[in-house]
Amino acid sequence: KEILQEKYFGKEDSSIPLFSFVGRICLQKGVHLILNAVRELIDTHKGKLQIIVGGMANYKDPYAAQCAWTMQGLRGTYSNVFWADPNEFFTDGPLLNLGSDFALMPSLFEPSGVVQQEYFL
Repeated sequence: KEILQEKYFGKEDSSIPLFSFVGRICLQKGVHLILNAVRELIDTHKGKLQIIVGGMANYKDPYAAQCAWTMQGLRGTYSNVFWADPNEFFTDGPLLNLGSDFALMPSLFEPSGVVQQEYFL
């Protein structure tokens, strides 16, 4: 967890819970549900949480493009607690699975996806 916090937020603090999502930025995964909740979560918890969304967006898909723009806006506004880079393939998935306190899996229609299985390994 501390490695992730240092890499993505510039400081370690084991008392701050780390939430994460790793997966495709597509409607099936329901990424918008995470993004729609970010501001409220940050406000409610007074910034005492961190969220990493790892996944690359296909800008040809309108849903993915909208999510990507939202991720970039959230990262610009809340860079100390929210990280996402929809333009790059996320390479720290296994580390995120091990270091996160909470895994976010808001799938709209996926009863048991690969990402869920990877978190439990």
